[in-house]
Amino acid sequence: MKYLNKKIQTPDGKFDSLKEYKRWEQLVALEDSGVISKLQRQVRFELVPKMRRTDGYTERSLSYIADFVYFDGDEMVVEDVKPSFTSTKAEKRYKTTEAYKTFVIKRKLMLALKGIEIKEV
Repeated sequence: MKYLNKKIQTPDGKFDSLKEYKRWEQLVALEDSGVISKLQRQVRFELVPKMRRTDGYTERSLSYIADFVYFDGDEMVVEDVKPSFTSTKAEKRYKTTEAYKTFVIKRKLMLALKGIEIKEV
């Protein structure tokens, strides 16, 4: 769940926040004008595959789902929309949430395992 955001239904589908939808509209306009290409939403990257433990139980795979993926020339760009803050206190509080801490781990795994930097917008 996104931090303090409400999911919204739009003509283009469901989005986790209004900010994410507005970013989608910007990216669609950039793609329509030829600035970017191959725009996709909710792209899954597997970070750790499903594994079987010695006791027979299965560990589920671990994935990161990018808000947006597109190409800027030959470069693949992976974006994750983050909330905007009006105070540093609110931003610090957000960065202590479990959701953000999990994101940071996945961001680091994306870079370490796949060589992909996530652009936070």
